[in-house]
Amino acid sequence: MPEYVEYCRSRFPEAEFVLRNIFSDGIGGEFDTIILSQVLNNRYQKSDNNLVMQEAIRAAYTATRSSVSIDMLSAYVDVPSSELYYYSPEAMFAFAKTITRRVILRHDYRPFEFCLQLFHESAEGYVA
Repeated sequence: MPEYVEYCRSRFPEAEFVLRNIFSDGIGGEFDTIILSQVLNNRYQKSDNNLVMQEAIRAAYTATRSSVSIDMLSAYVDVPSSELYYYSPEAMFAFAKTITRRVILRHDYRPFEFCLQLFHESAEGYVA
């Protein structure tokens, strides 16, 4: 959202924040980390939500030096909406493990959301 990017730019002027449609424009560079927050939550009528999410995760990971963090709506939701798509935390974790061995799955901050974090093995703090 443009408003979110502008807020971040004003709060952290030393950092670079980019608003971009990665499917049509590509990632457009290499970054330390990419955060995908509240994206790809709508249920697609003509696309497979899981495949779109996997493409986004793969593209973001390829364009980072350190990590990717992405939150998703969880299949463990109490009251689902037919307009939204709820991802399987287990399936997304298994997919992330095909990209890197360093994956964190957090499903403890809200009952209907989870966060995946993928880290490059070369990122600082990695213990082999």
